[in-house]
Amino acid sequence: MKTFNILCTSALVLILMITGCGLVSGTKFISQHLDDSIVSSEGMPAAMHRGNGPLDDNVGSAKVDLTDNSDYGNIDVNGIEAGCVSTLATNCNPHAPISGEVWVTQDTVAHTDWTADSVRANCFRVFHGMFLDSGATHQFTCEETLGLIENLDQFSDVVNVGYFRAWGIGDQDVYCIRLENIYVGMYLTGSLQ
Repeated sequence: MKTFNILCTSALVLILMITGCGLVSGTKFISQHLDDSIVSSEGMPAAMHRGNGPLDDNVGSAKVDLTDNSDYGNIDVNGIEAGCVSTLATNCNPHAPISGEVWVTQDTVAHTDWTADSVRANCFRVFHGMFLDSGATHQFTCEETLGLIENLDQFSDVVNVGYFRAWGIGDQDVYCIRLENIYVGMYLTGSLQ
């Protein structure tokens, strides 16, 4: 009888391994630091930012590469349950509040000629509502931004590839925003390896 139980157990384990059912499914939190800061401005004349001349209209971005992240490498991504961003954000415009937004594209090229309208036409928004008073600096935490993520299905497709480009813009016609020390966090669902 003992031999029969061992044979049955061995056969069950072998069947699970062959069919892939032996993988554990679950949710895992992945955190990735971005090497670059994002600085974007649009329509900021010198009188508004107390500088020597007008700021160039500039939309900044940073490449996100998850392929070297060991936590990311240990999961076959099926989806994203939630996401957050942690960043030191500055509204460089001393005259008007803004709400910072993060947009994403699978294209990792840093299009230096893009405007905010180009970003809106070629990317999809994943974070919005990072409110900053005029001239303010604020350290946004993951806890604060957890409810600000959107377009999870599209974001999941991009994350599944392992790399993407994130763009930072403001929600006003005239703005200047700086995002520094950026961390992106995601609760990924899938098969854990």
